[in-house]
Amino acid sequence: VYHSTEWKSLVERCKASCNGLDLYALYAENKIRLGKTAHHIEEVLECPELAYELSNLIYVSFSSHNKIHHAYNKSELEKNKMKEFLRECLKRYRGGV
Repeated sequence: VYHSTEWKSLVERCKASCNGLDLYALYAENKIRLGKTAHHIEEVLECPELAYELSNLIYVSFSSHNKIHHAYNKSELEKNKMKEFLRECLKRYRGGV
């Protein structure tokens, strides 16, 4: 997935849809930080059918990406709470809330 031309194009679309911002830092920490990577909200190994879905991606910094994965690895409850928060970040940024 991560080395394909389709993935590289999708990352650029994700970055553009978030204006290059780390949306996790924006809403969790009230900080403006540039993102560096696209994160799959539903992980590729768990939901391979969503690997190339823009709606399943959020643009974040490496620092935020580490925090997100820390929550994912902590417990299923924390993982699900983080997924919901990330979806809410996307919704808020795109004018849904």
